Amino acid sequence: MSQNRLYTEKEFGNVLRRASELQQEEGASAAPGLTLNELQHVAKEAGIDPDFVRRAAAELDQEPPEKGDLLFGGPTRLEFKSVVDRKVSGPEWDGAVEVIRHVIGVDGREVLDGPSREWVHQDQMGGRMRVSMTPTDQQTRIHASYRMTEWLWLHFIMVCVGIAPVALQYALLDLGAVTETGIALFTFLAFYMIGWVVFRIFSTRQERKMRGLIARLHKLLTRTRQAESGPIE
Repeated sequence: MSQNRLYTEKEFGNVLRRASELQQEEGASAAPGLTLNELQHVAKEAGIDPDFVRRAAAELDQEPPEKGDLLFGGPTRLEFKSVVDRKVSGPEWDGAVEVIRHVIGVDGREVLDGPSREWVHQDQMGGRMRVSMTPTDQQTRIHASYRMTEWLWLHFIMVCVGIAPVALQYALLDLGAVTETGIALFTFLAFYMIGWVVFRIFSTRQERKMRGLIARLHKLLTRTRQAESGPIE
C-alpha cells in the first residue's frame, strides 16, 4: 500500500468507519470526536477550504424542515437555525438585513424587541417570513422561518377550476353513470395533481432559498469575527 495513494471522499469515509470498527473490536477506547477547529484543520490538510467545513457544520446543526403532509406536495413551514459564538452588534445586523433583502428579493420590515432584532415579510398569499437574531450569554442565535400554509389555496383553486369541465360534462353529456363518475374522478385528480406539483416546486425553491440565506448570514457574521480575532489556523 503506497503512502502517496489518493483516496476519494467515499474511500476516506470508509477507511475512517472501518478504523473505528477495528478499534472497538480490539477494546480500545473510542475517540471522543473532533472539534470544529480540528475538523477545519483536517480539511485544510486535505485541500478543502475550512469555510466550507464551517458551513457544512452549521447545516448539520440545523433542524430538518418539516416534511409536511404528502397530501400537499411539500412542507407547509420551513425553519432553519444557526449559532454564532459571540454577540452581534447593531451595525452587523444592518449588514445582515442587506443580505436578507438581497437573497429574498424584497425590503420587508425590521422589528426591534429588546436585544432581539427581527426582519419580517408577508408575501402576496399571506405567507409570513421571519429572520431573527437573538443574543444570549456569549452567542447570537439566528432563526429563519417561512410559514407557507396560505399557499395551500393553490390546491383549492385547482380543484375549483376542475369543477367547470365536470359540471359541463354532467350538463351536456349523457355517457352513463359509471363513465361520468370515472371522468369526474380523473378530472379532479388531474387538477389536484397540478396544484400538488406547483406547491412542490414552490416549497423546494423556498427551502433552497432559506437554506442559502441562513448559510450566508452565518458566513457573514463568522467572517466578521475572524476579521476581529484573526484567521483560524
